[in-house]
Amino acid sequence: MPSPEDIALYLHTSSASSVDNVKCAPIAHQSILAGSKGRLAWWKSTWPKRDYTHLRVLGWSPWSHIIGLSHDLGAAMLLTRGTYVFAMIPSAYGDAGKASRYLDVCGQLLATAMEKKPTAFAGVPWVLEGFMQAFKQESDAERRLRIQDTIQHFKVFGSGGASTSPECIEFANTLGIPLVFDIGMTEVGGQSA
Repeated sequence: MPSPEDIALYLHTSSASSVDNVKCAPIAHQSILAGSKGRLAWWKSTWPKRDYTHLRVLGWSPWSHIIGLSHDLGAAMLLTRGTYVFAMIPSAYGDAGKASRYLDVCGQLLATAMEKKPTAFAGVPWVLEGFMQAFKQESDAERRLRIQDTIQHFKVFGSGGASTSPECIEFANTLGIPLVFDIGMTEVGGQSA
């Protein structure tokens, strides 16, 4: 009979540094659940006035990464009875007729966020930087306000895998974005198999 201590999956991590540094980390069922529960509990204690039921996660982090599992699938979707919104059309789908698919990655993420109104996101810091640049460089006042409303609609915005710049932190604080600094397995001591 399987137990909570049994390995659920093996994740490969490179500390975002190099494919030459890949390590295989076994992750137990109880670790995934504990990480997801801990993350949701932290959000609730940090921002207690926000409602964390039925979150709409803008899914972009790969499911092969602990952030994609414990933030996107675990905490934001399953534990809140939420929804997973695929952030981008997979490249293998060919021409799906959406103009946003020809934008840069941050442009695609922002276009999907503006259209689908997600409430949770986790990604690398350059995504937040891309959102910030889109906001700051937008000359059309109405579109700039739409970008601001979209970003402020997030109940939690994770930034991890590398350091988040002071400028992005100030931007998030100014707009009242609930910014979380996410870390991966290497930073929390994931053991190699």
